[in-house]
Amino acid sequence: DDETIFTAGDVITIDVTADDTDGQVTAVNIFDGATQIGTASKVGDTTYRLNVPTSLSNVGLLELTARATDDRGNISISSLSTVTVATGDVPTVVIISPVDLASFTAGDVIAIDVTAADIDGQVTAVNIFDGATGSLVGQANPTGVVGQYQLNYATSLAQAGQILNIEAQATDNSGNVAISEPTQVIVTANAVPQVEVTSPVSGSELLLGDPLLIQINASD
Repeated sequence: DDETIFTAGDVITIDVTADDTDGQVTAVNIFDGATQIGTASKVGDTTYRLNVPTSLSNVGLLELTARATDDRGNISISSLSTVTVATGDVPTVVIISPVDLASFTAGDVIAIDVTAADIDGQVTAVNIFDGATGSLVGQANPTGVVGQYQLNYATSLAQAGQILNIEAQATDNSGNVAISEPTQVIVTANAVPQVEVTSPVSGSELLLGDPLLIQINASD
């Protein structure tokens, strides 16, 4: 299951379902990020399995995907599944601000506040990610208050209308990684300025040579 925690030394059983409606599946390969870690064996009509033994060298976050290839060379990639290989207790991490579905205007700076702790060691890094893309948003820095971290994230005008899926990842001194529950942030467009010509009124008539006074109200 996604975000399952294993202890170093455990065997991770990866089960995959793969099928091809106009041919046959010829291979199901398992990747951690861009690195292939093995080929799953067929254990059923459409079921494949790979058992991955872990060690201390695997401590951290595994980003698992399955890639199925058919007899025509077509390749399909599964959705991402993340698991943690830990030694000792994993850290805890929670986004406390902004609250879920908070709204900001494009161009605003969002203060992302996080609490993180580790009961059998210390937190060495707190990073903020876009959960939808997996891309790093930035590193949250200690605020001076024990267990509290903050990242000030400047939104851009290009993000207007988007929903950001923010996740915090805390790493401890043993290399264990924990992921917070995601927080969604809504980025709205800036309001356009309002402008109105108040004088002269539409349809007004002036004599040749009369001064023309133009009055305008504008607000933003």
